[in-house]
Amino acid sequence: MAGLLGFNNAIQARQTLGGNHDANTIILPGMYRLSNTTTNFPVTYGMLIVYAADYAYLQFAVSYDLTKRYLRVKWDTTWSTWSQI
Repeated sequence: MAGLLGFNNAIQARQTLGGNHDANTIILPGMYRLSNTTTNFPVTYGMLIVYAADYAYLQFAVSYDLTKRYLRVKWDTTWSTWSQI
C-alpha cells in the first residue's frame, strides 16, 4: 500500500537519541526515539517522526504509552508551537 501512495522509504527508522538533543534541529526524515533530556519535545519519553519536503518540515511526537500525540510544522526557518491532537 505504501508503494501505491508513494511513501516507500519516506520514513526510515533512524536512531535512539540519548543525551542532550534539541528537537528543533532534528529535520532528517525518519523515526527517532527520544529521552527526557531532549529540549523542545512535548513529551518526556517517546517517538518523533519527521517528514520533510523542500523548505517545509513536519514533526509528529507520540508519548511512549501512546496517551499524548502532538504535531507541528516548520516553514523555512520558524517552527510552529506543538498542537496536541
